[in-house]
Amino acid sequence: MTALSRYIVANVCWISVMVWAAVLGFVQMAFLADAAHISYVITALFIFGLYSTTARIIEVDRLSTALSKKRIWVAGERRALAKGARLLAIRIEHVVDVIEGLVLIGLIGNAIGFFMAFRHVDISAMKSSDGVMANAAHLMAGTGTAFGATIVGCVLALWTIQNGRMLKTAAAIYAEDIAE
Repeated sequence: MTALSRYIVANVCWISVMVWAAVLGFVQMAFLADAAHISYVITALFIFGLYSTTARIIEVDRLSTALSKKRIWVAGERRALAKGARLLAIRIEHVVDVIEGLVLIGLIGNAIGFFMAFRHVDISAMKSSDGVMANAAHLMAGTGTAFGATIVGCVLALWTIQNGRMLKTAAAIYAEDIAE
C-alpha cells in the first residue's frame, strides 16, 4: 500500500467521524456556540493544512513511485534526488506550524470566550431574577465560545497531526530509499 493510499484511507476515516459528529449535532453545536466565530478561523487554517499535506503526500508518492521503477541511477541523478529529498523535508516543516496554530487559536478562542463570559457579569444585578438571568446568558455565550473554539481546534489539530506524521514518514522512507 502506497503512502497516498494510506493517507486517503486515514482521511476517509476522519471524514466519516466528522459526518457522524455532524449527524449527531456536535459539529453544529460547536460552531453555533462560538459567538466570536474563532472556529471558522481554525477551520480555514485546517483546510490550508489539509491542502498542503495532501499536495506534499501526492508529491512524495509520485517521487517514490518513480524511484521504485528505476533501480539503476547515474551518480548525478542520485545527488539530484537526494537534494530534492532534503528540499522536500524543508517544505513539509510548516505542517508543525499549522498544528501549533490550530491549538493556539483554539486556546485564544478559549481566552476570548472566558473574557466574554465575565465581561458583562454585574454582581449588583444578582439581587433580582432578571439580573441573574442576564448574567447567566452572558456566561453561557462566553463559555460556548471558549469550549467550541477549544474543541474545534483540538480535533482539527489531531487530524493534522496524523496527516503530518504520515507525510513525514513517507518523506523519510523516500529519503532512505534514495540513500540505498
